[in-house]
Amino acid sequence: MKNINLIKSVPAYRQYEIRRWLLLSITLLCGTIGGITLLQIPQLRAWYAAKQEQDHLEDCLHVFEGIMDKQHTLKQQEQQLKNQNKKLDQYTKNPKNPAKHIHMMMTACQSTVTLDGLTITKKQFKMTATTTQTTHVTDFMQRLGNNKEVENLKLVSMQQQQHGKTLQFTAQGNFPKA
Repeated sequence: MKNINLIKSVPAYRQYEIRRWLLLSITLLCGTIGGITLLQIPQLRAWYAAKQEQDHLEDCLHVFEGIMDKQHTLKQQEQQLKNQNKKLDQYTKNPKNPAKHIHMMMTACQSTVTLDGLTITKKQFKMTATTTQTTHVTDFMQRLGNNKEVENLKLVSMQQQQHGKTLQFTAQGNFPKA
């Protein structure tokens, strides 16, 4: 081998060794990468399956959280309704409840007397009503006076309204002590 431009060329046996070394290195490198890849494929498949299962479970978890939130809301509403029912029961069963007095007065009115105003305190009441005839006022006062829930019933005033077509009257009374 001749020197070209003062550079010694590599002998042929050296080139052959370098070529063998390069081919062997590339082959070993590709074999190593292939081997590692073959060993990693089962792990990658397991990771992919685990990732899919995790995604599926997260979706189920979101649905479950929604159901749990709804159930929690329903439990709160149920508790509120129970509390309201308890309060209503206490109020309706309370002996100081004016509902029975109002109902008693409305039934005494029947269809002949219209109740305009009603003021109820613990011990007494004052009411204003209208009717068309004085006999209706008398009947109403008798029906109310015959009731055990009313004492000292008095007709306070009676006035003609609308040029004598209607009568407006005011009555007051006491509730008996329990």
